[in-house]
Amino acid sequence: MTEKVLEGTWEEIELHASELHGRRVRVTVIEEATLSPRNEAMLEVLKRNAERLESMPCSEDGEDTLRIIREGRTGKMWGYEPTE
Repeated sequence: MTEKVLEGTWEEIELHASELHGRRVRVTVIEEATLSPRNEAMLEVLKRNAERLESMPCSEDGEDTLRIIREGRTGKMWGYEPTE
């Protein structure tokens, strides 16, 4: 005896009615698991971070990487000009 497992909503299981007609079946009702609420605060932080990264220059071939890092450290890439 081979066992075939079907899982889904009742409507999805009903789609198999013709192949199950006349056969013995077992139905187990699974209680809906409560889903954790979305962490809206973290999603907002990730969204803001993605927006900031959109305008950040990057080096495609790696040649300008050191220059970009140095400019970032001095603040030049964000318009900061030291007063020294």
